[in-house]
Formats: sequence, C-alpha cells, structure tokens
Amino acid sequence: MKRLLRIISGSIILLAMIAVLLYGGIRAFGLPLGFLTQSLSAVLTTLVPQGSVDIKEGRLGWSSENNFFALSIGNLRIREAANAGLLAEDIYIELSGPAFWNNGRLAISKAIIEKLTLMPTRVNDLPAATSLFLPSGGGPVEGLQYISEIGVRDIRVQSDGNPDGNGSHFLMMRRDSRISASVQIEYQGQDSASSIIGTAEIKNDGSGQAEIALSSFNPRDIGRFSKLLAPLRGIQLPVTAMINVNFSEGGRPKDGLVDLYVNPGIVQLTGARLDVRELVAGAAVDFKEREVIIRDVRFNVAGVAGQLAGSANYQLNENARLSKLNFSMQGNGASVDLPKYFKEIVNISRSRFNGVFDFSKNALEVDALELEHDFGKAKATGIITLAERNPHFDITANFGSMSRAGTEALWPITISPNARKWTEANLVGGALRSGSLSINASLQDFINRKRTDPMREETMLLDLDFENIGVRYLAHLPILENTEAQFKLRGSSMEVSGKGGVINLPSNTEDVSPVQVETVLFFTPNYRDRLQPVDINFSGSGVSRDILRAINLPPLRALGRINFDFERLLGDVRAEVDLRVPVFAPPEQRKVSYQIEAETRNLHVGGKAGPFKITNGRGLISLNNAGLSAMGRVEANGVDSGFSWLQPFGAADPDDARLAVHGFFSPQDIADLGQGWAATRIEGNPHINLLISGPITKPKNYRLFADLKSAKLTLQPLAFEKPVGDNGSIEAVLENGADGKIEEIRARLNLPKQKPARITMKFDGPLMTDLEMTPWSLGRDQNLQARVETVNNQRLVNLTADKLDVSRLFFGGNRKVKLPPSDFTILPFLGNEAVVEVQAKQLVGANKVNMDGARLRVVREKGLHEKLAFQGVFSDGTDLLMDIERDTVFYRKFFVQTERAGNLFRMLDWIDELYGGALVVQGNIYDKQQKVDGRLRDLNGRLIMTGFRARNVPVLASIVSLASLQGISDTLTGDGIKFEKAQGNFSFGNGRLNIKKGRMHGPAVGITMQGDYDLGSGDVDIGGTVIPSYTLNSFFGKIPIVGPLLSGRRGEGVIGIGYRVSGEAGKANVLVNPLSVLTPGFLRRVFEIGIGLGDGDKDSLPEMEEPDLAK
Repeated sequence: MKRLLRIISGSIILLAMIAVLLYGGIRAFGLPLGFLTQSLSAVLTTLVPQGSVDIKEGRLGWSSENNFFALSIGNLRIREAANAGLLAEDIYIELSGPAFWNNGRLAISKAIIEKLTLMPTRVNDLPAATSLFLPSGGGPVEGLQYISEIGVRDIRVQSDGNPDGNGSHFLMMRRDSRISASVQIEYQGQDSASSIIGTAEIKNDGSGQAEIALSSFNPRDIGRFSKLLAPLRGIQLPVTAMINVNFSEGGRPKDGLVDLYVNPGIVQLTGARLDVRELVAGAAVDFKEREVIIRDVRFNVAGVAGQLAGSANYQLNENARLSKLNFSMQGNGASVDLPKYFKEIVNISRSRFNGVFDFSKNALEVDALELEHDFGKAKATGIITLAERNPHFDITANFGSMSRAGTEALWPITISPNARKWTEANLVGGALRSGSLSINASLQDFINRKRTDPMREETMLLDLDFENIGVRYLAHLPILENTEAQFKLRGSSMEVSGKGGVINLPSNTEDVSPVQVETVLFFTPNYRDRLQPVDINFSGSGVSRDILRAINLPPLRALGRINFDFERLLGDVRAEVDLRVPVFAPPEQRKVSYQIEAETRNLHVGGKAGPFKITNGRGLISLNNAGLSAMGRVEANGVDSGFSWLQPFGAADPDDARLAVHGFFSPQDIADLGQGWAATRIEGNPHINLLISGPITKPKNYRLFADLKSAKLTLQPLAFEKPVGDNGSIEAVLENGADGKIEEIRARLNLPKQKPARITMKFDGPLMTDLEMTPWSLGRDQNLQARVETVNNQRLVNLTADKLDVSRLFFGGNRKVKLPPSDFTILPFLGNEAVVEVQAKQLVGANKVNMDGARLRVVREKGLHEKLAFQGVFSDGTDLLMDIERDTVFYRKFFVQTERAGNLFRMLDWIDELYGGALVVQGNIYDKQQKVDGRLRDLNGRLIMTGFRARNVPVLASIVSLASLQGISDTLTGDGIKFEKAQGNFSFGNGRLNIKKGRMHGPAVGITMQGDYDLGSGDVDIGGTVIPSYTLNSFFGKIPIVGPLLSGRRGEGVIGIGYRVSGEAGKANVLVNPLSVLTPGFLRRVFEIGIGLGDGDKDSLPEMEEPDLAK
C-alpha cells in the first residue's frame, strides 16, 4: 500500500509543478486540467503493477494565503487486482510559498481530503500512507515546519462492498512552533464497536510525544488489510491498550510504554480453537537501544495460566521495518488445566523461554523452553512458522527422569490416543529414565487427516526410555517385569522394545515359574488403524511346561488341538516368539498369527508316554498357525535316538501328524524299548526309521524300516542266520483303529538271494485274528507256510512245511540282552481259545539227524494248553511222542517218550554225541503257579533215561580233565562213557528251569547235579559231584553206619570231586574243587552252597519221589 500512496504523492506534486508553469493564468483565472488528467493517469498507471490510476475533475488554482499554487481534484482512484486499492474524494492541496520562494523546494502546507475509502490491498502495510503528507525532499522533520493543516475528514474502510465509517477522521494543525495531531477511528466490528484514538504533539525539530488508546480493538478486523496481518484474522480478542511514545529531535522514537488488557475471546486456528480467558501485559520500549522490558504478564489461555516477565530486543531492516525480535522470558507459578488434553492439572513451578521471532519468515525460533513441573523437568527447542491460520511446528522436547505416572499425565490425550491407551493399560510401575518428543508437522497434519491414515514418519517422533518397568505385551499373558523398555513413536508407527526382565508364569505349584527374557519388541506401522496387525517378538528361556502352558492360553491356544498333557513336560527351553495380532481391535477381531522357534534341553516327560520313559530331549521346535514341527534327539527308555515331529493345525486335519524316529539301535536299546522278542534275534546296531502317523497319543499307523546290513539277524526258532555285512531289511506297516490299538500289521523281510517274505496280521485288541504269509523257503526251511483265522472266537493256526530246520530251536539269538522278568507265556497273542496245528514232512536237525512226518496239535482253552499231541519218526525208525492232558481240576499231566533219546539230543544240537537212551519225562503243569521246592513254579516233573553212551561232551570233558581223571577223559574222547541210568527232578517257573537231585551213573563214573538254567538269558549255574570208579566207590557207601557218613548222599561214593558250571550256556566256566576229594561225603554239601541262580523263597517242600539209582 505504501507504493500506492507514493504514487498518489507523486501525482499531486507533478500537478503542482504544472500549476507553477501556468502560474500567471492560474493565479488570475485558474486552470482546468482537462486533457492533462488522462495523460497524468496514464503516466501514474505505469507505477502500479497489474493496476491503474484514474484522476477526475482536476483544477489548478492559486492560494493567496500561501502565495503559491493550490490543486483541487474531484477524486483519485487507485485500482489493483480484484478491485483492491483506495478512493480519495474532494482533494484540496496548498503548496507552501515560503518553502518554494525562500528555500527553493516544494512542500505541502495544507491538504484536505473530504472522504477517503480504503479497500483491502496486497501491500505490505498501512503506515506508509504518512508519506502522502511529506514533501519529496528533506524528510519528515524538515517538512513539518511548512505544514499548517492536514486532515482527512471522513475515513472509511470498505468491507464486503459496504464502506464502514462512524466519525473516523485524521487532523494535523500547527500551533506556533508545534504541530498537534489527532486521529479517531471508530468502526463497527463483527462483534462490537471498536475505536482507535490517538494524539500527538510534535515540535519543528521532530521531538515530542504521541499517545494511542485502543478500545475493544479486535485484531481480526484488520487482518484482511495485508498478508503481513493475515495471521491476525483468526484472533477474536477485544483488546484495550494504552500506547505512549516519546520522540527525540529528528522525529526519531525515543522510548515508550505499552499497557495491554485483553478481554475474554478466542484464537481460531485451522481446526482448533483457543479460549483466551485473561491476558494482561505491560512493557517499556527503549527505541534507541531497541530493547523491550516486559513486565506483569498474566495469562490464561485455553486453561494454561501463569505469569511471565522478561526482556526483548529487536532489529530493523534497511527499510526501517522490524526484522527480528529476540526475547527471554521467565515465569513462576503456572498451571495447565486442559482436561480435553491432559488427565490431570500440571503445575509448572518455574519456566524459561528464550527465542527469536523472525518477521521476514514469520517464524518463531525457540532457543530454549525450559519447564520445571510436578513430575520433573523438560526442555524444548525448535521453530514455529506462523502460516496463515495453519502454523507449522518443528519442535524437539527432552524430558528428564520421572515416574511412569508422570509420563501418562504429560502425554496429551488427543495425540496418538490408541498408543496412549495401550501404554496406560500395558505399562506397569517403573520410571522414565529419559525421553524426547519431536514434532515436524502443521496443525492440519494432525487435524485434517482421516482417523486411519498413517502419519509421515517425521511428523512426530516420541522416544521414552523406561527402567524397572512392567510390560504386558499381550492380553491374558503375564507381565514382563523389571525390564529396560524403550517406547518409540514415529509418525503413526509405534515400537516398544525391551531388554532383560522376567515373566513369572503360573506354575502347577504355589510358586511361579520365571522366564528370563533376553529381548522383546512390540511394533505396529500404523497404530491409528485399529485393525493393523502388531508385530510382537520376544526371546527368553524357562521351564518348558510353563512356557507351553502360557502358549496355550488365550488368545493363542496354540496347543489346544494336540492330545497331549503338556503339564508332564519338564526341562529347559529357549524360545523366540513372533506374534502378529491387531491388539487395538475389538477382542472379537483379534485374530492372532504366530511363529515360535524354541530350543529345548534336558527335556523329559513325567511318568510314561505310552510304554516309554522319555528323558534327555534336546532339539528345535517350530510352532505356528499351520502346525508344530520339531526335530532333535531324545532318550526313550534310556535309548538315544533322533526324531522329527510334524503336527498340523488349523484347516489341516490334526490327525495328519507325523512323528519320525531314527537312529542306530543296539539290541539292548531295542529291548529297552519293549521289543525284547526282536532284540534277542539281532547282534550289531541296525539303523531303524520309524514313522508314526496321527496324533502322538493315539497314532493311526506306524511305518518301520530297518536296515540290517550292519547287524547279524537270526530268525529263531528257525535256524537261518544273516551275517553282518550282508544286505537285509525289514519293512512293516502297523495300522491302528479309532481307539489307537493295532488292527493290522503288514511286514516284508528282504534278504539277499531270496524272494521277499510277506506277512499280514490282523488284530482285535491284543489278539491276532488273522494271519496270511506267502510261501517261503530259506536255507534248509522249504515251502514254509502259515495261516491264522478266527472261527467262533477261536484262533485256528496252521503251519506247514516241506522241510523245517529245528537245529537251532532252543539256541541262537543274542543272549547278552537283558530282559525284564516276565510271566512264561506261549503265543499270548492267540488269546484264550486257540487250536495250533504244525505239520512238517521232515524236521531237519543238527548232526544229520532228521525226523519224518512230524505233527503237532495244541488245544488252548480258557488260556490253558489243555491238550498237546506230538509224534514223529526219526530216520532210524524210532518214535518221539509228546502228550499233555488234564488230570485234575488243578493241573494237567505231560508225558514225553522216545526209545532213543540220543536222536532228540543230537537233532536239537543239545549234545553232539549222545547215543541210545530210553527216555521218559513226565510231570504236572499247574493252572496256577504252585510252590515246588520253595519256589513258585508253572510245572514240575522228573526224567528217567537208561542205557546210553556219551562221547565228547565238552562240559563233562572239562570236569574230568580238571579233576585229573585221565582214564575217564580218554574214555570220553574214545568210545565214550557208558551210563546205565540218569534221573532227576526238575521244575520250571519265571523263565527258569531248575534241576534238583539229578544223578547218572555207569561203571566208570557217576555224576550228581543240581542248579538252574535261564531260558531267557541262556545263563546256567549247575553243580554237583563226579564220582570216579562208580561201582567200587559207591560200594563203600552201602556199609552200615559208616557208609552214609563217608559217601554223603545217595548215589555218591567215598571219593567224590565237586564241580560247578556257570555262565552262558556253551561258554560256561567250569570249576573243580580238588579239596572235595578228601572231604567226607556229609561235608561235601558245604561246597554246594549257593549253587543255582536263585529267585525267591527257599522254604523246603516235599519233593517228588525219586527212584534209587544205586539199586
């Protein structure tokens, strides 16, 4: 606007010059400007960019009072874009004659404008209008001496097309050597009538004073006049003020006072409204030092109340306009009561505010804003740019230590409300170590954005560093306690990270189970979007059972579909957990996705998992919404093996679980896993893979593959053996029913140079109901076939073979395997009702002894073998007969007879060279175990064999050799030793055969024996006496009185040598006691104490009657 006013001034002076040239005519007659007004308007228009100047009704005259030219103009209109500008009407100007005639210069003496209408313009300010009344040279002080009167009688401001004015005017008049000026502007604002009244007394040297009084002045009403004043458009505050300014010589401001009182009003920013309840301020200005002393500032703006005092200094630019204002303010006793923004009133005991306002940038530079408040201290720096009704903030605030409650109190409710709500609900205890808040955004960035729209990352940065705080990262889960947590907001992203701390999980005891947390992270890219999933990650270690219990709590329920009692699972686990869950969403919309990676150590299952005792588990577990996978190693019943487990969840059928177990297993390992029947048939360490399908506690099927190349395999009772190094494998599939019990087994045995043997078995619970087997020939076994079927709940078993090798029927297998004690049962899987029939065209035995037409039939009723019949013919034409039949309601009798027992012993490879021997074995089989000889037994009986000869019997050879019985030894290795008779009692129970008072004798030697033989382990412990020259030696035992004392027991002689055979059968140790030769018979029994494996009660019961072998 200053430019426009200068144009006006230039126009007036130019017209005055023309008047001088036309002085004569003008003085006499006056001179209408007429044709010159258009030319003058055109010249002046060039000085108005994008605008125009119009002059109408100009006339040049003469002033007799000033003795110089006078100018009259009907109106002068300056137009800019959009009709902005001003209109001056009825202008009368007198130039000073003394100034021209005495000093040779042009100066205004008198200027009257009857009416001045101002329209809002784009000029920078209004004060430049004063240059209209100044002469072109010299300056304001030099021009003042020529002024007699300057006035604007009617000042109006046009708003919305309607000029507004109510007695507003301006008047400046000379009184002697001083000029008195007064201004009065009254107008009707949007809310109330306002006025500006000012007076001034200025001497010719420019010194003097001025006073301006504002009454109900509203900054909003003048904000439309200039871009510089644009920020005032949102300020609706009735201002009452008194301004006093003193001027020094030359018209320069010297000092001044300002007293300001603001009536209640509002400051309306973009989308925000501030209620100003009180604002009172006073200031003293030193224009020479450019310093302002601010005193007695009291304010209450939108609930922020307090007192301030301080100082400021300002800078001017080359145009003498304000460029910068530096200030320093201090305050005591402020309070912030903004319930819409803060949870509670915040009291500020002390404050300091230093900064700079840059008028060229319209920006407030905050050097330091320091506050001491109820909860600690804070300091802020930055820049606030006052764009039109939309200020931009670039502020950083730093916080000192304070309580967590203080952090919540200072966090504005409307800033990041979702994040704030989360921290209130999920941060517990602790304290803030330090923190900072950075804002780089305009007011519109916070207000005009949709609720779910993300902020720019740089819009708001909030960093809070907590110590000893508790964090609940997920509802329903225990709190992470005593952690070091860092809380970060980046625009709309939120991150909470922690290091250290403990999660106390509930235990199955009264105590808690601590999980030591290493790191934890909570992150969401847009917390404003309530449905945005949040990433939650943490790593920690603790007790597996308690961690799994926590994983199974809502909302995860990760293990709910696994049919296993995880309360039994103990050990150490280190887990890394990744969760994605919209924690800000309503509970019903919080769908959780998770990924859990865990490393386990020392894992074991309390009690048993099925038949297994699980210990020392270690490995990796991966768990997510799709399922569980695990791999590692574990000990089952003490056997170490590798495993992998896949358990699907969700849409996948949980019955599609897979558990694979693999490893190299020793025979003892296999026995410890409950498969003793297989362990005793293997030597070496085969590699076994077992795949279990279905739920771990109720599998659907098992798939087994055993690579036998590294093992020796026997198929006892068959004689075949696969040596180590030969290929071989076993494949099997076990199908379970809905109840988890085996329903079917399909197996295949692959051996080198043999067709695979296939077998299919079906079960009803523990009972085999059907069996089918492909015909099979292996070694000396030819066309072996087996079949089982069930008819009327009775199992019918049929086994046929062209040739059946029985040479290893009672031998072979791995005797080193230790098996737990078990009841002696035969084929328990056939149930209580069964008929077994075995037919072999030929039984092929050891030592070239064979049997033709072997037939066996066994009838089992109510779980007891009620009937048994066996018959066969040896190749020499002698028979072997076996029979079992019921005798009483308590037991059954058994009977075995053959004319030549040597054939049986040699065929079964018991004794290589035993010939002849009529054998009769008979006894009782008890329905329930009975005590026999102080022991619980399943059967007992006696054996009698007569007329046989033994040759090259290793055990007997060792005994006679150690006893130095050279003659007997020679006979044993020559034609053999002839025995007339052998007999003894025996019993069987708990897998052990006990021999009691066994005796056999011939002319050359007699032998007594007693002891045990363990059928399971193959261990033997038998002892007795060897009596050389039995016929003569035993004669002395028949002498009355003295004989029994010398010979001992019946069947012994005066000279006898004690022996003991112990260890694994076939590899037993033989011991001979030479002192027993000289020991009387009744004392020899001392050396027999402890013979026998022993397994229980030794109370003596009546023995079966024995024949007298001495007769």
